[in-house]
Order: sequence, then structure tokens, then C-alpha cells
Amino acid sequence: MYLLNSTKILEYQHQTYGAYLHIKNFSEKQLKQTAYYFRLGPMYKLRNTNNWIELTIKKPAIEFKPGNYFIVQSFESFRLSEKVLGILGISTDVISLGLRLINAPFIDPCYDRALQFGLHNPLNETICINFLDVIGKVCFFDISDTYPIKLDKSLEEKMGERLKVENYPADLYDPDTILAADRDKEKNK
Repeated sequence: MYLLNSTKILEYQHQTYGAYLHIKNFSEKQLKQTAYYFRLGPMYKLRNTNNWIELTIKKPAIEFKPGNYFIVQSFESFRLSEKVLGILGISTDVISLGLRLINAPFIDPCYDRALQFGLHNPLNETICINFLDVIGKVCFFDISDTYPIKLDKSLEEKMGERLKVENYPADLYDPDTILAADRDKEKNK
């Protein structure tokens, strides 16, 4: 296993889409020596709701009142081959604002979509974060020298289906939604 530096990431970015590592909405400005700094995407929702809200020119920021917890997505989408693993971290910009970024620590091999996170305001003041502000970073590792991992083919196929759910952006993926839809299909047979 070894770290992919900016030279390697840029090299793979310019190869055929999806061959090894591809970042949709890639910006060289966001690429640093050992990490890619990803940005806040246009869609967000308040936790425990199904209504996604889109940031626009008229409303280019999310306003976090004290205690607010929003589900957000990255502007970039990431496509990793079975040979690449990503490790996530929070940006100092988000830390400086006082927000908490809640995320899983890894992007698994074969991942292919935008990232989703929780953003929480634990402070007693209102905080704003703008569309395309940096919210985190990802370091990519080549894991081709590790032992093979057997993938659950049924889950892999379900990932490829990309079920469309009402009031849910097509680019986003929610494994709970897919598994629930599969259970419903089985009940209706």
C-alpha cells in the first residue's frame, strides 16, 4: 500500500474515465501534494427529513443556527477502482468556523458517487458556509499489493442500479434506501 501523491493523482485524472481513479468536477487548485481538498456541493437537507434543498445564486450558503445538523454532499464525485482506497479528513476551514464534520473515515474501493456528510453547529451562534467552500480532504492509497477481498456481488449489483427515490438527487446513493427497496420488491413478489 502506498500514498498517491499529487503527480500520480493528476496523471490518473487525465486517463480514461474510471480506469483507476477519477474525480468528477476536479480542480487542480484543490489538489495539494498529498491530498485533494473537496468542496461543498449544491444539495443539502436537515437531518431526519427527505426534502433536499439546492443552493442557488439567490441562496448560495447554508445558514447553521445553533444546534442545526445538516446532511450535505461534496461537489466532487469520486470513482475509485478496486485498487484505490481513500482516507478522509476535515479541513481546517470548517474547524475554524466551529462546525463539526461527521463522516466515515474511508472511501472504499469501487466507490462511485459524491460523498455525504453530516455538518453540525455545536456553538451558540449562527454560522454560514458557502457553496464550493472547502469542507474536507481525501488522501488516496494504492492497495493493489494487499490480499484480494471478495466482494458481495449482490451488493455490487445493487450499487450499480442507482435506484431513483422521490425527492432524492440521482447522484446520491443511500445503501439503506436500496436495501429497503429490495426488501419491498421481495415482499411484492
